[in-house]
Amino acid sequence: MSLKPSEIYLLTPREFTLLLNAEREKHYDSYERQSHFIIMSENAKRAKRSIKASDLYKRPADEKAEAKLQEGVEKAQHASEWLAQFEQFSGKEVSDGRP
Repeated sequence: MSLKPSEIYLLTPREFTLLLNAEREKHYDSYERQSHFIIMSENAKRAKRSIKASDLYKRPADEKAEAKLQEGVEKAQHASEWLAQFEQFSGKEVSDGRP
């Protein structure tokens, strides 16, 4: 980050964290861009074999986002199981004369 110490002290902890995350993402973007340039160069040299960007660099997964996604999947599955106990949501046709 290109901040002066006096500017850092004026930031709230949340602002500082956001700036750190943005700086980290900027580095990841730079690595991905470099991997694309290398791929273009290597593909020009090796016309017989092609490589992908993920072969050279794969962005680290955000563990918090993965955990949050898994939690959401579990909640949805639990809700589906709970709804299945009712006849309307069990997937069975009920013939009581109504369309």
